Amino acid sequence: LIHDNPNGYSDAEIRLLDTGSVDVINESRTFDLNGSYSGASQIRDQLTTGEAGIDGIPYVTSAGNNGSGAQRGAQWNFYSLNKQTKNPLLVANLNSSGAVSPGSALGPFHDNRIGPTISAMGTGIRSTAIDGSGNYFYTNYSGTSMSAPMVTGAIPLILQAYQDNYLTQYGYQLDDHRPVAALA
Repeated sequence: LIHDNPNGYSDAEIRLLDTGSVDVINESRTFDLNGSYSGASQIRDQLTTGEAGIDGIPYVTSAGNNGSGAQRGAQWNFYSLNKQTKNPLLVANLNSSGAVSPGSALGPFHDNRIGPTISAMGTGIRSTAIDGSGNYFYTNYSGTSMSAPMVTGAIPLILQAYQDNYLTQYGYQLDDHRPVAALA
C-alpha cells in the first residue's frame, strides 16, 4: 500500500487493511505538523504494532531532507517536526559512495530517540515524473522519498524468505503466522 492521502486513510485503504491484503506500507510525506507525537503518528504506530485491530504491518517512511538543519521550524540537529512516530522504519538516504547523504535528516527525535532506523540508496534514482501537461517521463531524483521505497521493496522478499525457510517446515502460512512487523 502506498499511502498518499494527507487527510487519513480512504475507505478503499481501510478495506485492504481489514482484509489482510496489505503486507507493507510506504509513505513519504509530512504527518506531524505540530512537532509533537500526534494522532497521525499514533495511527502509524498502531498499524505497525498490531494495535489497530489487525496484524502488525511493516510501515516504512522517509526520514526527511534537510540534514542536521532546522526542519519546518524544528530546532537544529533534531528530526523534522513532521516525523515523530515511534514504530515505523524511518529511512535515511545513502549516496553513491554508501555514506548517509548530507541532505538526509539525521535526528535525533525530540524525545531523544536515535534515528534513522535504517538507510538505503536514495541518490540519483531513476523514476517517473509528470509534467504540467500530464505527460509522463523518466528523470533522476534524490532524497529519502527515493530511499524509503528501496526498503519497502525489500520487505516482501524478507517475508517470503521467512515463509520459505521457517514457516513451511512447520506447515504454517505467513497469513496466519506473521512475524512482528519490526522484525520484517
